[in-house]
Amino acid sequence: MESLLADVVMSTHMAYIAFLVFGGFLALQLRGLRWPHVLATGWGSTVLVSPLDCPLTQLEIALREHAGTGAYDEPFIEHYFADHLYPAAHPVLSRAVIVLLVSASYLLLVLRVLRERSVAAEPAEATAEAR
Repeated sequence: MESLLADVVMSTHMAYIAFLVFGGFLALQLRGLRWPHVLATGWGSTVLVSPLDCPLTQLEIALREHAGTGAYDEPFIEHYFADHLYPAAHPVLSRAVIVLLVSASYLLLVLRVLRERSVAAEPAEATAEAR
């Protein structure tokens, strides 16, 4: 049972990382995801640059140890992604690409919000001029 739970935690962690990297683009279409993505990015950035351990990683490792299925001792991203999605010799480059993707989505999001505000302001200006 612990092995299954560890797999669920790992899958949840993978989904969180996918949301972190690509969720800004999804938030362009779904307004309700804007603030959750900002919070996810804030937490992800904090874990990335601080000595904090991600609680999902710690939970998965504890479940795998308890199940006896072989826990790992490196960070989650290195364990599951190094040499699979990017070369292990280039972790800085892979993180830079992720930062660029998230930054690009935020830039597009800011531009969309500014455009929405200007479109919303135009009818108000037209109404004021008509008086």
